[in-house]
Amino acid sequence: VERGFLGAVTQPITPTMAQALGLAAREGALVAEVAPDGPAARAGLRAGDVVSAIGATPVRGPRDLARAVADASPGSRAELRVLRDGRSQTLN
Repeated sequence: VERGFLGAVTQPITPTMAQALGLAAREGALVAEVAPDGPAARAGLRAGDVVSAIGATPVRGPRDLARAVADASPGSRAELRVLRDGRSQTLN
C-alpha cells in the first residue's frame, strides 16, 4: 500500500486558537510542526499556518487533511490553500 506524505504535524483549532488567529470559524488544520526537507517544507508550509483546503477539497480539521494526503499518489503534487498572517495563500 502506498500513501501520500506531507511531512507536517497538524492539530485541531480550539476556540481560543481561532480567536487568536482571527478565524471566523474553527475549521482547518493548524500546522504545529513541519519536517525539515519534507514535502511540506519544500512547498513553504510553516508552523502556524492553517490549511483550509487541499485541491478543491475543504479541510475542516486535521483528519480531513490526513485523509486527503493519504489518498494522494506518492510523488504527486497538491495545491494547499493556507491562511497565514490573516491572508489566504496557495502553496504547491
